[in-house]
Amino acid sequence: MSYPIQGQFAPTPTPVFEGVDPFIRRTYSVLLVSLLAIVSLGYVSYYALPSTSFGPLGIADGIIWVLCGWFGWRRPAMVTLGLFSVITGLFLGQLAHMYYANVFALASMLTVVGFIGLSAYVHITKQSFSFLRGFLCISFFILLGGCFILPFFHIRGMNLLISAFGTLVFAGWILYDTSNLLERRDADYTPGVAAFELLLDLIGFFRWLLNMLSSRD
Repeated sequence: MSYPIQGQFAPTPTPVFEGVDPFIRRTYSVLLVSLLAIVSLGYVSYYALPSTSFGPLGIADGIIWVLCGWFGWRRPAMVTLGLFSVITGLFLGQLAHMYYANVFALASMLTVVGFIGLSAYVHITKQSFSFLRGFLCISFFILLGGCFILPFFHIRGMNLLISAFGTLVFAGWILYDTSNLLERRDADYTPGVAAFELLLDLIGFFRWLLNMLSSRD
């Protein structure tokens, strides 16, 4: 071990985010704040809200997904992101009562690992996944239609099949939107919009994964 001689100073540690594109740094900062808000609201909802709130929150959750997913409601980004985070957090807190605790925890951990792994792959390889857009858009509408139709048909194994497909589709959306974050082809693309896109991907991936794991269970 060596010591600096007189007149020398130890090198200043390099900040973790130094050199990171400010746009990307701000996007992930907004995403992290939104996730913390969702987790906090979910905790409050789970322990404080009555079970009768499940129905109204479920309806609100369905409406916000149709508006943001089907109709592409993104702006003003901070309003839509905030509203989506509040509704999602409160609804997930109630939804947690419907699943075994170990299944819900496993889905949460796998979602975090999957999101980090898929995002890291895109950042490291710099590969463009813009070619997935057509498939992902069509698949999203198939899933949305399945959500409305599936409850009326009790076909063995169908719920597991469509849940696995939904998990795969939102994994594709994570790849696509992370790639879009790096390329930023749209002039109106802002960190708020980018964070909202990734949040939709993350929550969608979690919801379908949770459903798939509970179907297997």
